[in-house]
Amino acid sequence: MNSQSKQDMLSGMALLILGLVIAVVAISDYRLGTLLRAGPGMFPAIIGVILSLLGGAIAVKGTLQREDSTARDDPPTETLELRALIVILASIGIFGLLVDNFGLLPAILAQILVAAFAEKKVRLGHTLILAPILAIVAILIFQVLLGVPFDIIKLPG
Repeated sequence: MNSQSKQDMLSGMALLILGLVIAVVAISDYRLGTLLRAGPGMFPAIIGVILSLLGGAIAVKGTLQREDSTARDDPPTETLELRALIVILASIGIFGLLVDNFGLLPAILAQILVAAFAEKKVRLGHTLILAPILAIVAILIFQVLLGVPFDIIKLPG
């Protein structure tokens, strides 16, 4: 078993266990409701089951994967992108700071623009086109479909 298949197996097992924990907590601690009137535990339970299934598939793939006879050397492992991690976490923090004071639309736009800098090669043109589209979709999901009471735009003061 090469290092990539071992990494796949261990990662898959971690996702499987995490998904099971999420599903068990959601089912035991929260009301599931019905499919038409979903309770607070329905979405986490579904996500937990899906995460477990994906983790199991990744673990099985890693277990069954054989070392290719032509590639005896292990492929280089990827390193942690510290810059990307910091930028993504900063974008989440910026969203949290802006959503209460300025509303959902500016918070989403700022989060997307900051998160775009997690890439080494920032495509600002693509980001400026994609940001309003994602913001509109998020507003439709959270305000219209789910009825979450956020101000779309809120002027401070």
